Amino acid sequence: AELIAIREELDLPFLATEVASQDRNRLNTAFEACAEIGIPIVNIGPGGQMNNEETMVQSLETIQILAEDAEKFGITLCVKAHVGAAVWSTPTTLQMMDAITSPAFGVDMDPSHIHRAGENPAVALPAVLSKMKHIHIRDCKGEGPSPGDPTNQACGRGDIDLVGYFKAMVDHNYNGAVDLEVIGPDQSLADATRIAAESYGYMKGPYSRDKDGVVASMLICEMAAYYNLKGMTLIDAINSLYEKYGYYMENSAEIYMEGLDGKEQIAALMNKL
Repeated sequence: AELIAIREELDLPFLATEVASQDRNRLNTAFEACAEIGIPIVNIGPGGQMNNEETMVQSLETIQILAEDAEKFGITLCVKAHVGAAVWSTPTTLQMMDAITSPAFGVDMDPSHIHRAGENPAVALPAVLSKMKHIHIRDCKGEGPSPGDPTNQACGRGDIDLVGYFKAMVDHNYNGAVDLEVIGPDQSLADATRIAAESYGYMKGPYSRDKDGVVASMLICEMAAYYNLKGMTLIDAINSLYEKYGYYMENSAEIYMEGLDGKEQIAALMNKL
């Protein structure tokens, strides 16, 4: 009830959830809950061990059973390639796609795992598109084995060609869910929010460095259209935010730091940001 209330208050549809288990009882409970709440996709890992054919067979048998269970609840079960697991690359993903026959099965494409498998995600995406029903998006600094520090998982901070990846999504008409996934220890809600905001802004497109506010102007137009559907203007929207969170005053001040000492002071301040 609480999740449904949040969804309705924020007008924010739930696109997917993840269950870090292949336990059948636990997943069937999750399928039932998702069907009631209105979450259409459940993501899981493939299980098994990398380059181990015996565990690959076991993993595929388990995924088939779980996909059939998900189908009974009207839920899509998505599985992603995961470095270290039985399905870890594009070839093993294709093997999984051939083996799983349930219409409730889909691929969860995570470019960070494909990158760490030594592939280019932008090139790999079209190969799995026919069964791709969800994307876990994040960047990755280096070649792993982990995706790195949470800050560097923000889109645009790592080494993945995400611009090429987004272009492949558009070129091949992908219209499914794209959810940001950031993992790592000791993340505060504020830290996670900053990473999400930075990633969201990056994913709006590399069309402009935004010197003249081109992308920001596009976003303002989107906001105006959104609130117009609610019978509100942008002024109405910002006033409603003030009423909810309060009114604040801010002021700008100019500080001059001249000479070599000033240059060092400015550099020190910027490094703290």
